[in-house]
Amino acid sequence: MEYKALIGYTLTNKSKDNDWFRIFAANPEGTQWTKECWYVHNLLKYEFDLQFDIRVTYPSTAPEIELP
Repeated sequence: MEYKALIGYTLTNKSKDNDWFRIFAANPEGTQWTKECWYVHNLLKYEFDLQFDIRVTYPSTAPEIELP
């Protein structure tokens, strides 16, 4: 269910030209995710690497997003 929500959110943002992140599964199990996010301020684009793990205790424990 969470995958469907994330995919829907991404598609909606892309259709409105309002996307601000890209993520890909870093392992076949889908527990580690990585890629990039960005922010535009005063016509300057700031890009950041992004990574997070889906823990065994999910959904009781929220994923911690890291900017390495």
